Amino acid sequence: MRKGPRLIAVTHSALTGTAASGDTAATYTLTVDALAFISPAE
Repeated sequence: MRKGPRLIAVTHSALTGTAASGDTAATYTLTVDALAFISPAE
């Protein structure tokens, strides 16, 4: 997927996280479902 024409379609995304507390930083996780469409070589 590094080279060539392609199209990406995100079908679903979700962001979850925990708040910062004391000396602990906030953390986040992003989950993405996607479809990749690749054009065949000519």
